[in-house]
Amino acid sequence: MLNEGIVLSDCALTRRDPATRIAYHAGLYYHADDFYAAVSYWVRELQDQPFQRYALFTEDAYPFAVLLFALFHAGKQVWIAGNNRPGTAQQLQQHDCRLIGDWDAGQPLDYHLTSTDASALSLLPLNLEETRLVIFTSGSTGQPKPIEKRLIQFQLEITALEKQWGQQLGRAEVLATVSHQHIYGLLFRVLWPLSAGRCFHSPIYINPETLVNAIQTGAACWVASPAHLKRLDQNSPWDGIAGLTAIFSSGGALHEAARQQINANSGQQVIEIYGSSETGGIGWRQHDTAWQLFDGMRLSCTDGSWQLHSPYLQIPPAPLLQRGGKKGAILCQFMSE
Repeated sequence: MLNEGIVLSDCALTRRDPATRIAYHAGLYYHADDFYAAVSYWVRELQDQPFQRYALFTEDAYPFAVLLFALFHAGKQVWIAGNNRPGTAQQLQQHDCRLIGDWDAGQPLDYHLTSTDASALSLLPLNLEETRLVIFTSGSTGQPKPIEKRLIQFQLEITALEKQWGQQLGRAEVLATVSHQHIYGLLFRVLWPLSAGRCFHSPIYINPETLVNAIQTGAACWVASPAHLKRLDQNSPWDGIAGLTAIFSSGGALHEAARQQINANSGQQVIEIYGSSETGGIGWRQHDTAWQLFDGMRLSCTDGSWQLHSPYLQIPPAPLLQRGGKKGAILCQFMSE
């Protein structure tokens, strides 16, 4: 990790230089002391509330990070909603969740991001084993299903990511065209940058022109998906893309034509991440190299069924997929190496 990198249990504690940039939000940089003060404000607001479960949704990543860590430190269980549609809100309320964040456009929430009074509140480190949150599957094969995760699972994955790419990223700011409300964006846009000491941009940049124009320091990486990358064309801002420290992609396989176009026009070799909501990241590949498992991962196949042995799961081997289908084909590539 970077020198100022800290574990997730300590991210909301005053252990960084107060001037450390945490996030770029609404045209302003927010620093470590801003983050601590805002989290402290919300801990005071939440810890005496009778509700135990909170469904969290925000359009921007920085208010999300503030509320996420405030809820953790207030001893609440966080359910991370995939969207803020009325049907989703109703389903979450049926799970006894209290809605918090951007659920009602007519009544925007004041996030108190400029709060300055963090006095008389000393936060203790979070228990990585006991702090839990609920995320949802993508719903690509049916209704999204809730999955409970412990913070230690995210910490283990972040440690692996930083070991693999931390030196390459350096102090790059993190910009994205994917949502933080799903596991890929949650890890790559919020939790990994917070832990590693990299500034993350709060808004989602829908198109590459906006993203490139938003780069403030000259060092930046792009958290993208195949759907965004395949839309790049000859008129895309290739000079800006060429200057990125890395491009990550997840949420499906990147088409060969898109990968070749990006490399030919910018010299970038996209880093593809393979995984799922249930398992977290399993492996990665870059350019035309073979898929590689992350350290500590092991796959086995018995009677046509794949099983994953993962340090992120800390449970017996997880059943993964049958041999058939696109994801099964990718697993076969892993096993053939």
